Amino acid sequence: SLFNTLSPNGTYTVANVAAPVSTGRNNQAAGWTIVVVFKDPTTIPRNLVVFDGFEIVSVNTQKDVPIAGFLTPLSGPVSCELGAVMYDGDRGSSDGFYFKQDSSAAGVYTNLSNTGTSGNNDSWNSTISYLGANVTTRNPAHANTLGYDADIIQLPNPGNAVLGNNRTSARIRISSPSG
Repeated sequence: SLFNTLSPNGTYTVANVAAPVSTGRNNQAAGWTIVVVFKDPTTIPRNLVVFDGFEIVSVNTQKDVPIAGFLTPLSGPVSCELGAVMYDGDRGSSDGFYFKQDSSAAGVYTNLSNTGTSGNNDSWNSTISYLGANVTTRNPAHANTLGYDADIIQLPNPGNAVLGNNRTSARIRISSPSG
């Protein structure tokens, strides 16, 4: 383990992150994210799935990312937090984040763009946020992360209408507006 298991809270530093050398094009970015998973026997069991990938979303395009390998509860309420890390989180644009509960591309997507990403209908806006609040307990705690964006949002799911029981796949859609 990279963490002190007896006292895991602390400052962790990463150095020498490889970044592209500028080629004269705009939108060069680099960053790092660490996902920490822990077991807490005092809480209800959760299904945690981490998906790792990299997609380029060009201007005026969208990318669909199917995800599978999880299982929602067989009955009762379904709660879900979604986390995403993006590069080139321009402020003032209207980058989109959408969700649907099965992996096919067809169907209705739920717009998550203003459900907790510290932006007004702009999912990727150079923030690090948890459920809509900027995370300030990091060092440095800059409000503008200059293109790097990491957010965890609560999936709105009244009556399990967005993500139902006994589901094993979903689809995330990411879009980027013009200029």
